[in-house]
Amino acid sequence: MHPWLIDEHRAAIDDPSVAHSIVEHAELQLPVGFVILRGLGTEVLELRRIAISEKGRGYGTHALGLVKDAVFGELGARRLWLDVYDFNERARLIYDAEGFVAELERPASGACGGCAEGTVTVMALERD
Repeated sequence: MHPWLIDEHRAAIDDPSVAHSIVEHAELQLPVGFVILRGLGTEVLELRRIAISEKGRGYGTHALGLVKDAVFGELGARRLWLDVYDFNERARLIYDAEGFVAELERPASGACGGCAEGTVTVMALERD
C-alpha cells in the first residue's frame, strides 16, 4: 500500500468503476483528505484508499461513516472491504468500532513488491 502517484489518481478518476472523492471540513469547506472506492456497479466494493491529512480529529471516522452510508445506501452494495496494515492499531480500532470484521490475515512476506508489513483484510456487511 504505497502512496499513489499522480498518474494512479488520474487513472482512478477516469475509471467508471471507481469513485474518487475529496473529504472536506464541513464548516471551513477545506480539503482534509480523499477516499477511493473501487467496484462501482457491483455488490462488493473495495475501499481502496482513505487518506486524511490531520489525524486524531475525527475526520477519518466521520468520512468512514459517510462512505458506509453511501455504499450500503445509494450504491446498493452488500459488502465493503479493505486491506489495512497489521501494525496500524489506530485504523484497526476505527474499523472495528465501525463494524468491520477481520476476514484474512497475511503476515509480512516481502512478496508485495518488497514490503515487509503484514496486512489484514477487513469486511463490513450491509446493515439489516
